[in-house]
Amino acid sequence: MVKRCKKLVCVLCVFLLMAFVFSGCSQNITSGTNDVTTKPEGSQKVEPAEKTVIQFFSNKTGQQDYMQRMFDKYNEENDDNIEVETIWRSGDWQTGVKTSILAGQGPTVMTGRPFDLVEGIIDGVYDSWDDYISPEFSEKYHQYKYMKEVDNVFKTYGWGYLVTTRKLIYNKDLFEMVGETEPPASWQDFRRIAKKITEAGDGRIFGTAMPVGGGQIGLWADTLFFPEGLPKLYDYGTGLYDFSSLVPIVEVWREIINDGSVFPGFESMDNDAVRAQFAAGNVGMLLSFSWDVSCINDQFSAECDWDAAPLPAINGVYKSKPDLRIELENWLNNAATLKEKQAAGKFIEFFMSDEFVGGYMAEGCGIAAIDSAVEYANKQVMRYPIMASYAPYPGGVGEYTTYGNPSSTLEGDNRNVVITHCLLDMSIDAKAVLEDCAHRYNLGILARAQTDIEKAKQMTVKIGGLGEMPYIEGYDPMNPDFSKFRYLSIDEWSELTGIK
Repeated sequence: MVKRCKKLVCVLCVFLLMAFVFSGCSQNITSGTNDVTTKPEGSQKVEPAEKTVIQFFSNKTGQQDYMQRMFDKYNEENDDNIEVETIWRSGDWQTGVKTSILAGQGPTVMTGRPFDLVEGIIDGVYDSWDDYISPEFSEKYHQYKYMKEVDNVFKTYGWGYLVTTRKLIYNKDLFEMVGETEPPASWQDFRRIAKKITEAGDGRIFGTAMPVGGGQIGLWADTLFFPEGLPKLYDYGTGLYDFSSLVPIVEVWREIINDGSVFPGFESMDNDAVRAQFAAGNVGMLLSFSWDVSCINDQFSAECDWDAAPLPAINGVYKSKPDLRIELENWLNNAATLKEKQAAGKFIEFFMSDEFVGGYMAEGCGIAAIDSAVEYANKQVMRYPIMASYAPYPGGVGEYTTYGNPSSTLEGDNRNVVITHCLLDMSIDAKAVLEDCAHRYNLGILARAQTDIEKAKQMTVKIGGLGEMPYIEGYDPMNPDFSKFRYLSIDEWSELTGIK
């Protein structure tokens, strides 16, 4: 009995210490002063000794109500005697989590990543999930893993269950006003419809808008890349960045600007200003991310009937399989005990389930990346029915997001600055400056790789891809074969590209 009391006292002390560490560095969700830690209902009861408690940390406070409700349900219904205690934090959440982890404590599972992944692997902050999940689960969700090659073995460090999709959104009322029944499939049609809406708008309504102000052109430009040839504008087959696919799109948008079809003052408008005008019914079409749904409907209280459609492409032809930006989360704390990690392996199966992820989408919290979860969501009463239009193309997620494009130590203006200059100064030769920009990015690949090689010499573990370049022989953007993926050394890359 004495030993049992001592054990309970020790456990209590540990949790009090963790709470102290978090509260000393944190902000309240509403007032900006304290963390919110939610223990499961009934946690005051004395639980069986074998109960395994894990802590789940999330900075996604906007989705707290739904997630907490589902975690409470899991605590009540799971057969593995696992109890999930949650910590919610907004604002500068990294400081508190880092402090806790460096003290050898911290949450078992984290949606936010407080340390850089490579740095965290080297310093023993993150553990891989592979030893704590079943083979069946590992295989089923393979394409949603975030894997990193460590000491010549690919290991699972994070999970992607949400995706950010890019769409064209359009005001159906304005389309009806000008006699258009379908959203444009090509940029040429986009220009034509934008001009019609502007001409019928009597100086109050315009065909489109763009957020050039506040350095936010990247949000607009980022939607352009995917129909026109190469995901992230990096060619896995040549090992080079290629911005040539942007040239005809920039030229079309120059024509749209010259037509007077862009909402006036776009040079200084940020993304909120653009979305507010769309919600008010003053803009016919926008390029959009899936996170715009709640903003347009709730923050700006949309007054128009609107929908989302696939992005236009030059001549209406996609030249690559649509690339989706998967949201990577759920990092495992290496400081957790073996028993806690095993419990986390059970918990992540629930977290990735159609019930949880599909319900997340139905509640309007985000777009599910998992095809079966999208199907589940579509069978529910959705808070935002338009989310069905933002859903990813079936099978469009997966290893597209596993490898990514190489980092570049860039000299001079980045791509977004160059695009902005092209849109605001019609005298600029768009083809020439985008070719120059791509060349500078490619020189930067080499410079970054050389820096990373020096960094790797100081490491105690070997991280795959560090100081190397991603490559796929015979790469076809419409039918990518990632089984041929490999990394090139600097010498191999230089021989392939001619850049030395």
